[in-house]
Amino acid sequence: MRTPASVIVEQTLCKSHGVKEDPTLQEAFASFLESRKKKSRARAAWGPSETRPQTRPASTSILAQEERRARVRALFVETARGFIGVPYARKYHDPHYCTCEGCSASGRQLYHSPLFLDCCGLVRRVAWALQRQLGFRLGPGNQAYQYDTLPKRVESVAQLKPGDLIFYSGTYYEPGSRRHAFDMTHVEVFVGGPSGEATIGSRERFKWVMQYDSYRFESQRWKILACHFCSIDTWLDGLCHPKHPELWQPRRRMKQQQQQQGSTSSEGAWATVRVTRGIHGTGRNTWDTGKHSTFGRVRDGGKKTVEDE
Repeated sequence: MRTPASVIVEQTLCKSHGVKEDPTLQEAFASFLESRKKKSRARAAWGPSETRPQTRPASTSILAQEERRARVRALFVETARGFIGVPYARKYHDPHYCTCEGCSASGRQLYHSPLFLDCCGLVRRVAWALQRQLGFRLGPGNQAYQYDTLPKRVESVAQLKPGDLIFYSGTYYEPGSRRHAFDMTHVEVFVGGPSGEATIGSRERFKWVMQYDSYRFESQRWKILACHFCSIDTWLDGLCHPKHPELWQPRRRMKQQQQQQGSTSSEGAWATVRVTRGIHGTGRNTWDTGKHSTFGRVRDGGKKTVEDE
């Protein structure tokens, strides 16, 4: 005979373990044992408690991300320091006996150096050395391309962190000098230092990569229009996408795209490429992408050259 107490126990077990209504006490108990066995098998599959998946608070994830950024930033600065002493470019030195300011001051014949780095070449080499940590390989573009891949900007040097980049836009004094996209003429790596303004860069054509007490200087080749303070946080997060990709495509790829769109005239195909909208505003300007692209242009003999500076 079923007592009221046994009925209550049966109903409770049925509700908690999904057993059909009005089962016998034996059926309810068997269902209870089966559910316990399933939970036990699930725990055994995960192994010890320390290997089971844990839900991390959002604050912990953010903290871990910031710690990783700080480590890669430190590596970025350390790698840049490793290139101090590398000359700017071979073409500024005599192959036989150079008496320029750099060779005289260093006591070396810089023409015979195994490596040369201009301003954007320094940044590129550092990024290449850290491509496993960054998660991408920086493209071959010059300082204008690098600037275009860093959308996060800050207002002043006081907001920069070591490893961030300072870009310089300007106009060349010499008439006919090649103009870069966004008028970008130079870039340096911010390190801070005691002055809070120190940078590492390849600033002088006859010398080499060195650390400067301040990012402020006057160039003998171009007039500085503005300094642009860019955070490398997007690079540290593995993101490197130019905002204006049409400026950095090889000419061959551009021509193929124009032909695929149905253009039959080569002159007509390049008409829309030569005139680019929206680089310095909403108006039109005569920007020759084929000439100013950092992938260079094909000269006599079919050799493609890249001019960074």
